[in-house]
Amino acid sequence: MSTQLIRLTLLEGDPDGLRTAEIAGRTTKLIACPVSSIDKLLGRSEARRTAVYFLYGQVFDDGGEAIYVGECDAVARRFNGQHHAMDKAEWRQLVVAFSSDAIFNKAHARRSEHLLTERVRAAARASLLTDRSGPGDLDEGDTAFAEQFAADVATLAETLGFPAFRSTSTTRRSSDRASNVETNTDTDDALFRYVGEARFSAQMRVALDDFVLPEGSQARLDETPGCAESIRTLRARARAEGILVPDATGSVLRLTRDFAVGSTSAAGGLIAGRNSRGPNEWVHVRTGRTYAQWVSSKQASAALPETSQ
Repeated sequence: MSTQLIRLTLLEGDPDGLRTAEIAGRTTKLIACPVSSIDKLLGRSEARRTAVYFLYGQVFDDGGEAIYVGECDAVARRFNGQHHAMDKAEWRQLVVAFSSDAIFNKAHARRSEHLLTERVRAAARASLLTDRSGPGDLDEGDTAFAEQFAADVATLAETLGFPAFRSTSTTRRSSDRASNVETNTDTDDALFRYVGEARFSAQMRVALDDFVLPEGSQARLDETPGCAESIRTLRARARAEGILVPDATGSVLRLTRDFAVGSTSAAGGLIAGRNSRGPNEWVHVRTGRTYAQWVSSKQASAALPETSQ
């Protein structure tokens, strides 16, 4: 990805308050606020534009991240009593995305909404509570415009702290996928294998601040009695979304696609169904170092040489 200049504006001087984000040279702009301050956003001129919007919060049942993506002629009218799955999640933030280009219309918004919901499903970082969306009918030029708008929204959303649209950087073409994780080579400098329990064949790839368990990795069928609630919730979400399913033998679970988590301990916990000391349970495939040792070696290699006095 090429370098991009993003401008953030804190409209109230508070990073948690009303704020905007835009990419220099692009027409896409986001404005976000806590749901508790929704009146401030709905009173602004941006709330009267054709837009795509999303609500971000937590699912009531398991506490996992939740998102609702929609499109509208004007957010100020869309939120006049509409419920937006409020029985399923507690919404914390409202984000509205619009274009300063006058040609952005309802058809562009509908296609962008569809593209963004597809990104959420592919990323599997949050539960999508949008009931349905469709691509609509656009010609090639309008399709390209909507695709660029959706891509900009995803970039700006992550800049504002909403990663639900970001796919893992290790997602491969379907022709490159393999059902057996052992087919991965040992030349990948960010590839690790799980050694916490020998009976589970699992790997993990580090991708920036993500820890990605690749398709085909194996996991325990159920959780141990002392397993932390956060691990139970993570595994329950993966099962509910069809990412973690029983293999053909029924003796272990396997991942049906790449799945990103937030730490090595979460990755180990998902595999072993128990609390995991992740930095010591993942071993670098190429060097044989634990994750903790691998990070330490990177720090050592980057250290500046001491200068003589």
